Amino acid sequence: MGNRSYDERVAKAEAELVAAGINLSNGMPPVFRLMRAAGFQPRPPHYSSFNRIALSMGAPFGLLFGGVMWLVVWSDEGMPMPLVLAAVVLSGALFGFAMAYLTRRAAEKHGLSDWEEL
Repeated sequence: MGNRSYDERVAKAEAELVAAGINLSNGMPPVFRLMRAAGFQPRPPHYSSFNRIALSMGAPFGLLFGGVMWLVVWSDEGMPMPLVLAAVVLSGALFGFAMAYLTRRAAEKHGLSDWEEL
């Protein structure tokens, strides 16, 4: 991470997001804040790579969506497990790619710095 501490980078990222007019609930969402509180050092979404955003947003969404759908609908209908797994993966991938696209597009639109430059 170079010579800047993680907390300094987060503070600079927060200031940059505010200056760009990006709502901090999007720029530093609750999951990001929870991870920091737990001792992890995640990058804010707008400063992450496309793949990292897609995976970190798509995987939890797919699992949550699949779990809820299994409990509410699919188990009663007897949906085959391979089809359930395919739906979980597809929904997670579509959501993750959509969120990564929108997040990276917003970062580029607002001319946000790269994480390494903060």
